[in-house]
Amino acid sequence: MILAAFDVDPTAQRMVEFLNERGVAISIQTYSRYSRGEETLLVGHHDRAIETRTGKQKTEESYDEKIGKLNDRAIELGIGDYWASVVGSLNSAHSPTPRNNRPPRKSGITFYQRSIKLSDGGTSYYGSHSVLMEDGGEDGGKVKITFFPIAVHLCHKLFDKTSVSFEKEPPPNVPTTEDVREQWFCVLNRNDWETHEAELGKLAKQVYTAWERHRAGGPVP
Repeated sequence: MILAAFDVDPTAQRMVEFLNERGVAISIQTYSRYSRGEETLLVGHHDRAIETRTGKQKTEESYDEKIGKLNDRAIELGIGDYWASVVGSLNSAHSPTPRNNRPPRKSGITFYQRSIKLSDGGTSYYGSHSVLMEDGGEDGGKVKITFFPIAVHLCHKLFDKTSVSFEKEPPPNVPTTEDVREQWFCVLNRNDWETHEAELGKLAKQVYTAWERHRAGGPVP
């Protein structure tokens, strides 16, 4: 979380310190304003590190550092190459940074697209699907692949025809649509992934295509 401001008053400083002490990753991004004719230029400065009351300095890890830790975790679970294959196949937008430069979670990656709405003034949708690592114990690491309600909504006919054994659950932190109230997920080991890799990769690409067509006002599958 970033607080953007031209200047930081004591109240904002205390608020950021309060949240940092409670584990919320928040920093302050300050800007300077310059005028050039009728234009106003904004120049951003480096994020300020927040000093908490305990004297410990909160620093934000870079995207590459978080990706590195994520890959290290996959290796610990014995699924390093498997994990890389899943992320590569489901990165439907072919972005060098699958989360559109947003830091990954500790156990996985959420794939974000450009914002869409299903109706004027309706909910904005960003995330389409995610991949999370799970510790399978003696069975080794597994990967949970989840398609959010908006993805199923855009490609409902394709999801109905898939041979992948998806399960359904209420989404804990993503919006639903009027027609789709659940997210579809599957938990796969290495052999399962090898069986369904082509179909899941194709499905992710079709979701991305339908997403872009919707943004352009065209028909979706």
